[in-house]
Amino acid sequence: MTNLTSVTRAVRGFAVLLLGRSLCERLIEQKKAAEELAVPMFLRLEQIAAYARYSRESDVEQDILLGVTRVGRFLEEHSRKVPIRNDARGFILSDQKTYGLWGLYTVSARASGMLADGPVGLTTEARKFVEEAYVPKLRPVQAQLERLILKDGHLDATKGNQPYSAMHKLLTGPLSIPERRFFARTLRNAQEHAASLDPGDKARRQRQSQLAELIPKCCKADKAIGRADVASLFEAAKNKGYDSLAERLHRILRLESLLAPVEAIFERLQARNGQQITVVAKQIQDDWGDTIPRLAEPLNSMLPDIRVAVGDEQARCLIECDEALRNGRYVDVIATILRWNERVMAGRGSAPWVKKVGGKLDVRFRGIEVKFPERNELPDLWRNGYFMDSLREVTFQTEDPTNG
Repeated sequence: MTNLTSVTRAVRGFAVLLLGRSLCERLIEQKKAAEELAVPMFLRLEQIAAYARYSRESDVEQDILLGVTRVGRFLEEHSRKVPIRNDARGFILSDQKTYGLWGLYTVSARASGMLADGPVGLTTEARKFVEEAYVPKLRPVQAQLERLILKDGHLDATKGNQPYSAMHKLLTGPLSIPERRFFARTLRNAQEHAASLDPGDKARRQRQSQLAELIPKCCKADKAIGRADVASLFEAAKNKGYDSLAERLHRILRLESLLAPVEAIFERLQARNGQQITVVAKQIQDDWGDTIPRLAEPLNSMLPDIRVAVGDEQARCLIECDEALRNGRYVDVIATILRWNERVMAGRGSAPWVKKVGGKLDVRFRGIEVKFPERNELPDLWRNGYFMDSLREVTFQTEDPTNG
């Protein structure tokens, strides 16, 4: 993906981000607040919006609310007269600035062409959207909302309270037609037609738009993407003539055939402190047999891109691990995984999680025993999302609910 991360999945979250930054921008421009108060003001607005979004009418609405546990608890503890504060008594997350919308959604929103440089600014297109889609609906309660945003206070989160009711009506239920169009263009399609894009970035965003087009035909709204879905997307891309997209989906299918079993083996190693490597290797061979499915195709064509992504040393580990796993040499697989982990952790300035000491596993970061995949599960084993699930959720959220 060019603009989404594994956590930026809620279109309503982006709506709150834009609305909050817009309100903060207006207050700063009107000299009602200093620029350094932008973050505290936004955090209060995020709290108000979270309470409004929490009490949605339908359990099937496609929304993901950050801080949902604390929001529910505060509503109950305070009998729906909840604190709106720039401190721990009001925060809906332990570190709301870092793990809330400000910290998690800002980079994606900027990559989607919605945020200008600076602490509160929106792009021209995003500002126009907010002023047309949101501001008129909040104008009757604007003064009350501004008071809550500017200074610590309390929100009466009952439907009889006008600020709460206005926010509840704005941020729950189906997305409006303007919302679907705006967020489909910016989030789902990543502004693929933006004139300012360089050719490489434009091609990446075009592939994302093509993938979003195919997702409703190949995937389910309520189910994470797996190997069968990606295989279906690959075939659909080929049939549509989306050759560049098809090639990348094919690469994902091949890489995951290696990465998924490697991840499963590493989890087993983390739960085998003090055991002989040869014994652990024999256990894996007993469970999986002498060959791993879907590894017949060489990785040579991908090697240049792999080297660019992870460097020569990790690329070498990946290729060696693939070859050893393809031939059922599990002692070599384990040795390569340990070396691979050492390279990764060295890049982070840390010690490896598992080492070999005297032929035994010395586990420094111990894991818990988890179910090891059975051999019949290997052909469809899928561990990594490649950010496609974020696009899947955004795609289904921005779909016209009258279609299908």
